[in-house]
Amino acid sequence: MSDTGKVISERMAKSRRDKGWTLRESAERMKVGLSRYSNWELGIRVPKYDDLVKAAEAFDVAPAWLAGFVDHPGNAVSGASDYVMASRPVISTQSGSIRLKNASDSTAFKADYLRRRDIPENKLLLIYADDDAMADVIRRGDELLIDQSRKTPETVDLFAFVVDGRAWVRWVRPELDGSVTVTAENADLYPPQHLTRDQLDGLDMLGRVARISRDR
Repeated sequence: MSDTGKVISERMAKSRRDKGWTLRESAERMKVGLSRYSNWELGIRVPKYDDLVKAAEAFDVAPAWLAGFVDHPGNAVSGASDYVMASRPVISTQSGSIRLKNASDSTAFKADYLRRRDIPENKLLLIYADDDAMADVIRRGDELLIDQSRKTPETVDLFAFVVDGRAWVRWVRPELDGSVTVTAENADLYPPQHLTRDQLDGLDMLGRVARISRDR
């Protein structure tokens, strides 16, 4: 077993034990076969890049830690363990892992702030708004903190989706019949869309917009 394979297998096993999952439960959550997952944890096989990202998301750890590149399982800032980087430019989508084109790594958040907001440290994503679809609620260039642990609209709220490798933000409003209406502030250029729950599930939702930051 290579040194890299040994680190990955040990950290996958630790992550699974921390979650209290069985081998089968871990495989099911990652949507892979039991023997395939077992081979990763035993160090017989090294997971491919897409699988590594998928495993990190399932275990709520940073992909870089799972791969052995860093020593902190979250995205802690080097030398400042009470601050967390909201940096996850590589994300898992229904068609595979992609590098988000408008991801940001400019801001770190104090761990205590995240705890007060009930935002998991390993479910953070920062993006830049690169269009004016949501002006004036969100302006081009605004930095948005996405809470990836919240992907189910319960009331009308702002959510981010992946479209053509970029994160788009829209209002999502649940309807009485279980469907949702997706709208932009600029309705002339981006008309409202009515989606069934199955259609909504078919989209790559990143999560809820938890914070909007703006430079002057």
